[in-house]
Amino acid sequence: MTTVWTRTCSPAPSSELEWRCYEDVDYGFAISHPESWQVRTPINRTSSDDPAVIVRRHEFSGSEGAVDLDIWLGSQPDIVAWLEEMNSISGSRLFPSMEPNATVGGHPAVVHIMDPDSHHSMFTVFFGEGTHIYRLWYTMSCREGGLSTVRRMLDSIRFSPEPIPAEIPDDVWQQALRICE
Repeated sequence: MTTVWTRTCSPAPSSELEWRCYEDVDYGFAISHPESWQVRTPINRTSSDDPAVIVRRHEFSGSEGAVDLDIWLGSQPDIVAWLEEMNSISGSRLFPSMEPNATVGGHPAVVHIMDPDSHHSMFTVFFGEGTHIYRLWYTMSCREGGLSTVRRMLDSIRFSPEPIPAEIPDDVWQQALRICE
Protein backbone atom coordinates (compact mmCIF):
# COMPACT_ATOMS: atom_id res chain seq x y z
CA MET A 1 0.00 0.00 0.00
CA THR A 2 1.34 3.44 -0.93
CA THR A 3 1.01 6.30 1.52
CA VAL A 4 -0.47 9.46 0.03
CA TRP A 5 1.01 12.55 1.67
CA THR A 6 -0.71 15.88 1.86
CA ARG A 7 1.13 19.01 0.84
CA THR A 8 2.93 20.48 3.81
CA CYS A 9 4.17 23.84 2.51
CA SER A 10 1.74 26.71 2.65
CA PRO A 11 2.20 30.37 1.76
CA ALA A 12 4.65 31.98 4.19
CA PRO A 13 3.41 34.68 6.55
CA SER A 14 4.96 38.07 5.85
CA SER A 15 7.22 37.63 8.92
CA GLU A 16 8.85 34.61 7.26
CA LEU A 17 9.54 36.00 3.81
CA GLU A 18 13.31 35.64 4.30
CA TRP A 19 12.75 31.91 4.87
CA ARG A 20 11.81 29.27 2.33
CA CYS A 21 9.68 26.17 2.85
CA TYR A 22 11.37 23.00 1.64
CA GLU A 23 9.08 20.03 1.08
CA ASP A 24 9.86 16.35 0.63
CA VAL A 25 6.65 14.90 -0.78
CA ASP A 26 8.10 11.36 -0.85
CA TYR A 27 8.50 11.38 2.94
CA GLY A 28 5.64 13.75 3.74
CA PHE A 29 7.34 16.53 5.66
CA ALA A 30 8.44 20.12 5.26
CA ILE A 31 11.07 22.27 6.93
CA SER A 32 11.82 25.97 6.55
CA HIS A 33 15.32 27.33 6.10
CA PRO A 34 16.90 30.73 5.44
CA GLU A 35 16.27 31.76 1.84
CA SER A 36 19.99 32.24 1.20
CA TRP A 37 20.82 28.66 2.18
CA GLN A 38 21.63 25.97 -0.37
CA VAL A 39 19.88 22.58 -0.26
CA ARG A 40 21.30 19.34 -1.63
CA THR A 41 20.19 15.71 -1.46
CA PRO A 42 23.46 13.71 -1.57
CA ILE A 43 21.83 10.44 -0.42
CA ASN A 44 18.69 9.27 -2.20
CA ARG A 45 18.03 5.53 -2.22
CA THR A 46 14.71 4.12 -3.34
CA SER A 47 14.69 1.56 -0.52
CA SER A 48 16.84 -0.50 1.80
CA ASP A 49 16.34 -3.78 3.63
CA ASP A 50 18.92 -2.68 6.21
CA PRO A 51 17.29 -0.59 8.97
CA ALA A 52 20.65 1.11 9.66
CA VAL A 53 20.95 2.56 6.14
CA ILE A 54 20.00 6.18 5.53
CA VAL A 55 17.61 6.29 2.57
CA ARG A 56 17.69 10.06 2.11
CA ARG A 57 19.80 12.96 3.34
CA HIS A 58 18.95 16.60 2.86
CA GLU A 59 21.86 19.00 3.45
CA PHE A 60 21.05 22.63 4.27
CA SER A 61 23.98 25.05 4.38
CA GLY A 62 24.58 28.76 4.62
CA SER A 63 26.59 31.39 6.39
CA GLU A 64 25.23 30.33 9.81
CA GLY A 65 26.40 26.72 9.41
CA ALA A 66 25.09 23.43 8.07
CA VAL A 67 22.21 21.16 9.05
CA ASP A 68 21.67 17.61 7.78
CA LEU A 69 18.31 15.88 7.88
CA ASP A 70 18.62 12.10 7.50
CA ILE A 71 15.75 9.69 6.92
CA TRP A 72 15.55 5.97 7.64
CA LEU A 73 12.70 3.59 6.88
CA GLY A 74 11.01 2.91 10.20
CA SER A 75 11.69 -0.73 11.07
CA GLN A 76 10.25 -0.23 14.57
CA PRO A 77 6.95 1.34 15.68
CA ASP A 78 8.49 4.18 17.69
CA ILE A 79 11.69 6.15 18.18
CA VAL A 80 12.77 4.31 21.37
CA ALA A 81 12.42 0.86 19.77
CA TRP A 82 14.33 2.07 16.71
CA LEU A 83 17.18 3.53 18.79
CA GLU A 84 17.38 0.26 20.76
CA GLU A 85 17.55 -1.68 17.49
CA MET A 86 20.36 0.57 16.21
CA ASN A 87 22.30 0.00 19.44
CA SER A 88 21.91 -3.77 19.09
CA ILE A 89 22.98 -3.69 15.41
CA SER A 90 26.08 -1.63 16.20
CA GLY A 91 26.99 -3.68 19.27
CA SER A 92 27.57 -0.50 21.26
CA ARG A 93 25.59 2.30 22.84
CA LEU A 94 25.56 4.93 20.11
CA PHE A 95 23.07 7.26 21.75
CA PRO A 96 23.55 8.89 25.16
CA SER A 97 19.82 9.37 25.55
CA MET A 98 17.17 6.86 24.54
CA GLU A 99 13.97 8.17 26.09
CA PRO A 100 11.99 10.93 24.39
CA ASN A 101 12.76 14.26 26.03
CA ALA A 102 11.29 16.57 23.38
CA THR A 103 8.79 16.84 20.54
CA VAL A 104 9.37 17.82 16.92
CA GLY A 105 6.49 18.35 14.52
CA GLY A 106 4.18 17.11 17.28
CA HIS A 107 5.98 13.74 17.56
CA PRO A 108 8.20 12.33 20.34
CA ALA A 109 11.88 13.18 19.91
CA VAL A 110 15.22 12.44 21.53
CA VAL A 111 17.51 15.48 21.71
CA HIS A 112 21.10 15.46 22.91
CA ILE A 113 24.53 16.86 22.20
CA MET A 114 27.07 14.31 21.04
CA ASP A 115 30.68 14.89 22.16
CA PRO A 116 29.90 18.08 24.11
CA ASP A 117 33.52 18.47 25.26
CA SER A 118 35.11 18.29 21.82
CA HIS A 119 35.34 20.76 18.95
CA HIS A 120 33.20 18.28 16.97
CA SER A 121 30.06 18.65 19.12
CA MET A 122 26.82 17.75 17.37
CA PHE A 123 23.35 19.00 18.31
CA THR A 124 21.33 15.90 17.42
CA VAL A 125 17.57 15.32 17.27
CA PHE A 126 15.94 11.96 16.45
CA PHE A 127 12.19 11.84 15.82
CA GLY A 128 9.68 9.70 13.97
CA GLU A 129 6.11 9.90 12.79
CA GLY A 130 5.40 6.15 12.84
CA THR A 131 6.63 5.33 9.35
CA HIS A 132 10.09 6.92 9.12
CA ILE A 133 12.87 7.94 11.49
CA TYR A 134 14.47 11.35 11.07
CA ARG A 135 17.71 12.79 12.45
CA LEU A 136 18.40 16.48 12.29
CA TRP A 137 21.97 17.27 13.26
CA TYR A 138 23.97 20.43 13.42
CA THR A 139 27.74 20.53 13.73
CA MET A 140 28.25 23.05 16.52
CA SER A 141 30.42 25.40 14.47
CA CYS A 142 29.04 28.21 16.64
CA ARG A 143 28.83 30.69 13.81
CA GLU A 144 26.81 33.79 14.56
CA GLY A 145 23.11 33.00 14.29
CA GLY A 146 23.72 29.24 13.95
CA LEU A 147 21.87 28.01 17.03
CA SER A 148 18.93 30.38 16.54
CA THR A 149 18.66 29.19 12.93
CA VAL A 150 18.63 25.54 14.05
CA ARG A 151 16.00 26.33 16.66
CA ARG A 152 13.80 28.04 14.08
CA MET A 153 14.26 25.14 11.64
CA LEU A 154 13.17 22.66 14.34
CA ASP A 155 10.09 24.78 15.05
CA SER A 156 9.21 24.71 11.34
CA ILE A 157 9.26 20.92 10.81
CA ARG A 158 5.79 19.74 9.92
CA PHE A 159 3.92 16.71 8.70
CA SER A 160 0.79 18.73 7.92
CA PRO A 161 0.27 22.25 6.57
CA GLU A 162 0.50 23.81 10.05
CA PRO A 163 3.78 23.68 11.97
CA ILE A 164 3.82 22.64 15.63
CA PRO A 165 6.70 24.34 17.45
CA ALA A 166 9.36 21.98 18.76
CA GLU A 167 9.69 21.45 22.48
CA ILE A 168 13.40 21.21 23.32
CA PRO A 169 14.54 20.57 26.91
CA ASP A 170 15.97 23.71 28.45
CA ASP A 171 19.00 21.86 29.87
CA VAL A 172 20.03 20.62 26.40
CA TRP A 173 19.46 24.05 24.86
CA GLN A 174 21.47 25.75 27.64
CA GLN A 175 24.29 23.24 27.11
CA ALA A 176 24.36 24.14 23.40
CA LEU A 177 24.47 27.85 24.24
CA ARG A 178 27.37 27.28 26.70
CA ILE A 179 29.35 25.38 24.04
CA CYS A 180 29.01 28.36 21.70
CA GLU A 181 29.91 31.05 24.26
